[in-house]
Amino acid sequence: MRKIILFILILMSLIFLSTGFTFGKVIATLNEVMNPEFIVLDNERLYVAEKTSVLIYSLKDFKLLKKFGKKGEGPKEFIGRVGRIVPVKDYILVNSLGKMSFYSKDGDYLKEKKTGNRNSNFSPLNSGFLGLSITTINKKIYSTICMFDKNLKKGKILFKTLFGAGGKIDLFGAVRSSLFYVYKNKIYALNENGEVNIFDELGEKLKTISFSKEKLKFTKADEKEVRKLLKKEMPVGQYEALKNLLSFSEFYPELQRIMISNDTVYMISFKREQGKYETYIYDLKGKLIKKTLIKCKLKNGIQPYPFDIKNSKTYQLIENEETEDWELHVNNIK
Repeated sequence: MRKIILFILILMSLIFLSTGFTFGKVIATLNEVMNPEFIVLDNERLYVAEKTSVLIYSLKDFKLLKKFGKKGEGPKEFIGRVGRIVPVKDYILVNSLGKMSFYSKDGDYLKEKKTGNRNSNFSPLNSGFLGLSITTINKKIYSTICMFDKNLKKGKILFKTLFGAGGKIDLFGAVRSSLFYVYKNKIYALNENGEVNIFDELGEKLKTISFSKEKLKFTKADEKEVRKLLKKEMPVGQYEALKNLLSFSEFYPELQRIMISNDTVYMISFKREQGKYETYIYDLKGKLIKKTLIKCKLKNGIQPYPFDIKNSKTYQLIENEETEDWELHVNNIK
């Protein structure tokens, strides 16, 4: 059951937390890309995740540098699909079910750490890692954002989110528990009250960011689209076994994504106005810079095309419906 829950955590992050935003100037066509699930940029490279594979492109000329990964349980292999990819100074951390895999920035395999069935989504800190853990208390299932040391011994719990009780799994609970970002050894995470807390690497709270938020109704039509996607993306037969256990909150979470680039924090809500998403932009100390709207190109009714933010620009991979090529679009955030 816990493997299924961890798979759902990763899958929901792909459906809800990979929201692609602008469709501006086309700067490259990535011919090797077939079906991207999310993208991540650092200063020199673009990383594209496709189920159990990662493609690395140069941002200088958008040439493919390396492709690695395949389905399996051994070294250089991934179970289910690739989860969060975290570029660090001289390596990348690739999350997948049951382990963290470490690669060079050019895609050379370095090592892996087994995480067991309880953890799935890690980001490195100087003192260890920040990640998720599944905990059961009085027959209720919680996803917790926890501090871990370098040997993955669990330490301080920052937040605890209920997403399983009475035989039901609340998928929005899974979304909430994934809303964190580590940047320059500081932690930015959505708390139980719909605010964002800033912590130091020891888990000591530095500041709470409160922002005006309007509850957004999750409709029956939205649920239909999400269930359709889950059925499509989950392993054969798994959705049918779980469909009656899945539940949804009445309202969307306060945020769908926290992203940080170039010392700027982007908090993106689910609220849309004329095809644009409401976004709050802060400095690293939690001071509001501005509130803006960012355009969005959806892949279908609820799932968007993959995106990332870098240098005050949005980068989004969009399939050209005529040529079936995957094109990288870039647009300034105003």
